[in-house]
Amino acid sequence: MARRCSVDLVICTTGEAHLLDGLTPLQPLFRRHATTADPMMLGFECHKVLRDARGRYDYYGYVEDDVVVVDPLFFSKRRLFDGRFGPHALLQPHRYEVSPAGPVNKLYVDYRLNPRVTARYQDLAEEPRLDMPFLDGIVSFERTPYPSAGCFFLNEAQLMVWTEGPHFLDGDVSYLSPLDSAVTLSVMKTFRVYKAALDDAWFLEVLHASPRWISLAAQQTRLVGTGERPAAREETAEM
Repeated sequence: MARRCSVDLVICTTGEAHLLDGLTPLQPLFRRHATTADPMMLGFECHKVLRDARGRYDYYGYVEDDVVVVDPLFFSKRRLFDGRFGPHALLQPHRYEVSPAGPVNKLYVDYRLNPRVTARYQDLAEEPRLDMPFLDGIVSFERTPYPSAGCFFLNEAQLMVWTEGPHFLDGDVSYLSPLDSAVTLSVMKTFRVYKAALDDAWFLEVLHASPRWISLAAQQTRLVGTGERPAAREETAEM
């Protein structure tokens, strides 16, 4: 069955600090939303754009400029999850980087974070695990201490919950930085945020197209042979 969809792309800029005027062949594909916001606060201007678009779309997305959705079933998978678990459960994708040179070819960059970093914003003990039938198996989802993904997507019901809730445009920039707060904090405080369990991480992914961590991981990685027990190592971020 053929499916047709439309996507409206809005790029938020501040002042004249942008390169959009040089993208003449691509200009029919997007709309510029000009602001005078402080560059570090630009993400909150995007929140306003999403709010003002209520009632017009199936999904409303906030996407940083180096995140790429490559899975053609991305929104079909989201619809399955959303329909099963309701608007207060938000499924975030795993953000990954790739390197054909190795020794690390694929790295999930947002999987582990010391739970203390986000404990003030969310309760991971509240419905910590969900399971959903998918094709011929079961996909498992976990409450995540690292809800960052460089993006988030809300359906119509979730957009209403978010924009009418107490955390929308509340001015809180206490999560790591204003940029991190814009893409993560208010949705983390509003929803129970899940990601697919590591064995099922493939279920929902986005590509981080400006890889900066995989090369660092390669410097700290040692390949092990079959049957050899690797040394355990966990990197955590502290605030």
